[in-house]
Amino acid sequence: MRSSLRVVTGGVLLSILALGVDGLSSADGDMMTRPTSPKRAPRFATLDVGLNRALAAERPHVEAARLGFRTDGSRVQIVAVTERGQAPAVERWLVSEGATFVLSAGNLVQAFVDVALLPALDEREDVLHVRRPPYLPRPQARRKDAETKLLAATSEGVQAMNADAWHSAGMRGAGVRVAVIDRGFQGYDPLRGSDLPDVARISTTAVGGAVFDSSEHGTACAEVVFDLVPDLERMALFAVATDVDIASAITSARDDGVDVISMSLGWLPWGPNDGTGVIADAIDSFVAAGGIVVVSAGDERLTHWQGTWIDAGGDDVLDFAHGGEQNYLTVDGGTDLWWVPAGTEISAAMIWNQWVAPETDLDLYLYRWNGTADPYAVDMSEDYQTGTIGELPVEQLTYTVPTDLDGYFGVGVIYWGGPLDMDIEIVVRPGLSPFQDNFQEGSVMVPADTAAAISVAALDVDAPYELEPYSAMGPTNGPGGSLSGGTVKPDISAFANVSTTTYGAGAFPGTSAACPHVAGAVALVWSAHPDWSNDQIRDHLETNAVDMGSPGKDNDHGHGRLYLGDPPVPTCDPPGTPTGLATTNSAPESGETYEISWDAVVDADSYQVQEATDSSFSGASTSTVSGTSQTFGHAVSSETIYYYRVQARADCGSLSGWSSVVTVTVAAGTGCDPPATPSNLQSSVPSPASSESYVLSWDAVSDADSYQIQEATDPSFTGAPTMTVTGTSQSYIHAVSSDTTYYYRVRASRDCGSNSDWSAAVNVTVATGTGCDPPATPSNLQSSVPSPASSESYELSWVAVSDADSYQIQEATDAAFSDASTLVVAATSRTFSHAVTTDTTYFYRVRARRDCGSESSWTAAVTVTVTTDPACALPDTPANLESSLSAPYSEEPYELSWDVVDDADIYELREADNADFLGSHAYYTYDPSKTLSHTVDAPTPYYYKVRARRDCGSKSDWSEAVEVVVAPAGAEETWFYLVPGMARAPGANDTRWRSSLAVFNPGERSADLDITFRTDSGNYVESTAVPPGATREWMDVVVELFGEGSSLAGAVAVVSNRRVIVTARTYNLSDVGTFGQYLPGCRVEDALSSDGVGYLPQIKGGDDFRTNIGFINFGGFACTVVVTLHDEVGDQIGSPLTVVVEPGAWTQENDVFTATEAGSCQVGHAMVEVLTADCSVWGYASVVDQATGDPTTIPLFVE
Repeated sequence: MRSSLRVVTGGVLLSILALGVDGLSSADGDMMTRPTSPKRAPRFATLDVGLNRALAAERPHVEAARLGFRTDGSRVQIVAVTERGQAPAVERWLVSEGATFVLSAGNLVQAFVDVALLPALDEREDVLHVRRPPYLPRPQARRKDAETKLLAATSEGVQAMNADAWHSAGMRGAGVRVAVIDRGFQGYDPLRGSDLPDVARISTTAVGGAVFDSSEHGTACAEVVFDLVPDLERMALFAVATDVDIASAITSARDDGVDVISMSLGWLPWGPNDGTGVIADAIDSFVAAGGIVVVSAGDERLTHWQGTWIDAGGDDVLDFAHGGEQNYLTVDGGTDLWWVPAGTEISAAMIWNQWVAPETDLDLYLYRWNGTADPYAVDMSEDYQTGTIGELPVEQLTYTVPTDLDGYFGVGVIYWGGPLDMDIEIVVRPGLSPFQDNFQEGSVMVPADTAAAISVAALDVDAPYELEPYSAMGPTNGPGGSLSGGTVKPDISAFANVSTTTYGAGAFPGTSAACPHVAGAVALVWSAHPDWSNDQIRDHLETNAVDMGSPGKDNDHGHGRLYLGDPPVPTCDPPGTPTGLATTNSAPESGETYEISWDAVVDADSYQVQEATDSSFSGASTSTVSGTSQTFGHAVSSETIYYYRVQARADCGSLSGWSSVVTVTVAAGTGCDPPATPSNLQSSVPSPASSESYVLSWDAVSDADSYQIQEATDPSFTGAPTMTVTGTSQSYIHAVSSDTTYYYRVRASRDCGSNSDWSAAVNVTVATGTGCDPPATPSNLQSSVPSPASSESYELSWVAVSDADSYQIQEATDAAFSDASTLVVAATSRTFSHAVTTDTTYFYRVRARRDCGSESSWTAAVTVTVTTDPACALPDTPANLESSLSAPYSEEPYELSWDVVDDADIYELREADNADFLGSHAYYTYDPSKTLSHTVDAPTPYYYKVRARRDCGSKSDWSEAVEVVVAPAGAEETWFYLVPGMARAPGANDTRWRSSLAVFNPGERSADLDITFRTDSGNYVESTAVPPGATREWMDVVVELFGEGSSLAGAVAVVSNRRVIVTARTYNLSDVGTFGQYLPGCRVEDALSSDGVGYLPQIKGGDDFRTNIGFINFGGFACTVVVTLHDEVGDQIGSPLTVVVEPGAWTQENDVFTATEAGSCQVGHAMVEVLTADCSVWGYASVVDQATGDPTTIPLFVE
């Protein structure tokens, strides 16, 4: 039951529990902030965070299981991302190391590996990254209301799509092979021969170690397919758990000749949702081989969010559109939150569009709120994204709400570093409770994004067939996971809320139910048109679909509602009706078999036999046989009458009429009452030692034909396997490394199908210690090749130890084994090979182990020296490593680049925060460049070096290192310049003055400029940019930059975000011309203030020269300046000149020697003083040749 709470949209203080970093905190109490301490770098750089944590634990495989990895004893399931073309080699190596369930898809290799093997996997240079597989969450299908369980249920979708008319016309799926790929098929076995194909027509496979009976979801899907094609040739059931499992299942189905695949599954972390990835590759291959793949569109429409990074508070926490930093699940998409009950499994996932080598590090958190106290994180996903090839832009978590922690739940995202220009998607399951901030568009996900697959939306099965509110909506993502540029999906809509025996009456919802309807429809049409191609079948479905929503194909319904149209008309006459229908036993006992037979029809190719429990044959089951008889048998608890009839069928599709009916009455007879419950279950040894056998026994039940016994390590027997035995005892033995309690229970079974209740459970505690003495130390350790060549295989072998169950072998490059990797093998030998670029000596030692936990001493070490391979020459060392920016700002991207090395297959770029490269991080790239960025709060140096690598294993020397110092984000300055004396105006003696302006950018980044022309008639403003290393010049700046053609004079102000060099010249536009006077762009740092003195040397006055003096005011108020002129011996001449300079303005006093009555002066100087306090003024003298009008600039020198 859902309770509701009014949402408070303001932020709330959040805290983190059990983080690997300091908890979340807030200075002002109104928002969630990023943890203050940095994320710790992993010890094993190639392994993901979970595997690093597992290896750091006392019991690694136990910790791995706690972190969500699937485990098998001491083995943990991983996915290794390999270098191009290296998956087969890694797969072979894993198999040789004892890994199980080894599968590959593309460059991914999935396996269960012993935790002791993980350090060696981390060191393999052909492995880029090792991580947890992205597991498929629990299916969302659930029963509606109190559900009514049915026997031999038929989906209402059969009639809704008109498939029943095709069945009546004799088209029932004959000759078609269908595969159902799903999470699990619990309860399928009792349905074989009724709601599913019989034993001869069904196959089962658990792929990659998946648990076949982990869910009943796949069983319901298979039922729907069988409802549509009951006469199919074969049905294959594949249980899967990961994307690699799915790709492998699709490939197996293709190789087995399957025609149609139904997959009611999907999950966000499996790819960028742009139609690419290992599953899409497998689907494309299947379709290219002529098959059809049908997938569910997904049920996450209401719990989907997508968008870009928004962080208004600057606290490195994602802001959602409703104003909060958490996106909670709601009751109906409004302001009422959903109170999530205990026991609910919540799965959340996040991806972003950096699928090659993710450089942005984000973490996903799940928060709980009780409506009063502060919310806090109950689970989190904290993988590293460091720009390494093989990492995923994925965070995912699964959390089951404990009994005492029901409440409101939502998600939040924290940013740790990297570029911020990314597109992000988040989904949560269960998918029926909308996010506060719900973005429905683009909610289809892998594999529904695959163009070659038919993806299916969900409609209610009852007219008017409304779209289910959770049914995922297109479009797909664009290339690389971009939120733009996608294609229309889904492709078609089909039926949900249908009946199955598995879930009950009307109780199978979701696109999970819709998908098998389309898959069954495909198979049904194909059986009627066996000569059609997959494109023709798909065209038939799309053409006959009933358009819904927007005209044509749309992102809600695809092409519309599934409808098959009328069945094709047979092209031949119908065969004769079968006669002579009879049974070998009209009154069998319960469980006794009997045969129904009939006379052959000459022109019949096969026969359809119907069985029902009422004379009208409503709900009848139909089977197709090629002969003239079929065997039946039923175990019943009360007398039951079965009705049978048969009709002949020709391959062209025509059918005869039904034969007469024959009945069989199956009597309860001695009945099939449940047997008594076994009693006196006990163990022969209540507390056995490790590896000591013990026998479970119980009293016989008189009418039992067999017994089922379960063993578990928890008293609830969750997921416990069931063993069937005919006797009243069963022996067990376990080798344990810690005391372990096993629980047992037993029940009696009868062959007619009934079972007793389970007995009371007993437990047996297997203890360590006794009976586990250490084995002897292995002897005669030796190598088959003492000095192998690079990449040449050699075998280490030793003499077997009689009581050893396995052996540990260590390999190291030093005699102290300080860098040793440890492998566990069952045999007495192990093959090694190494690709080396210099002769390298490896050290080996072995010890024996027993399953109960004891170990021998290590053997003496032996050495093997591997010599270099001349065919794998070292590549050249990359030259000219450089950075596009030597001093980037925080979060500003910069590119490391170097010269191409011709024989390099890949480059390894190392980054460290110290010149010795201690604790360095590796980036791998196929291109001779790598773009990086860092978030810093203080200037931080980073050092880089690069080397070339070849696939055969050789590596070049490291390049010379380069240093990049990243500055804090606030370190960027504003640069202000003033240029006086800028003009476009007539002057004395018919001169025509013009001014040019030039800006040179000596820096590494583009300079953004705002340029203002300050004049008495107003200001003119323009903006422009100057690229790094470039010069921009405007020869007639008033016209070319400001677009003014009238006479104007004034000062130019330049504001830049970078240091630039500003220069200008004012020149006479005459026939003879002059070069003009140079004027620099001045900064306030160059100015004269009231506490200083300025000088203008080498000025002149008289018949040959005149001197003009100009000033610009940097301040915001008027400044008074006094100028005194001095002759060549330093005596003052003339009267002082007082000049008032308006704020931000330029003024010039012409011919100052005349103005001050100083007379002639061959050479002298002017002294300048500022009388106004807190004023900043800069000036210049312009000495003009009276004969030519050519001016010379003399800048103000400030003491």
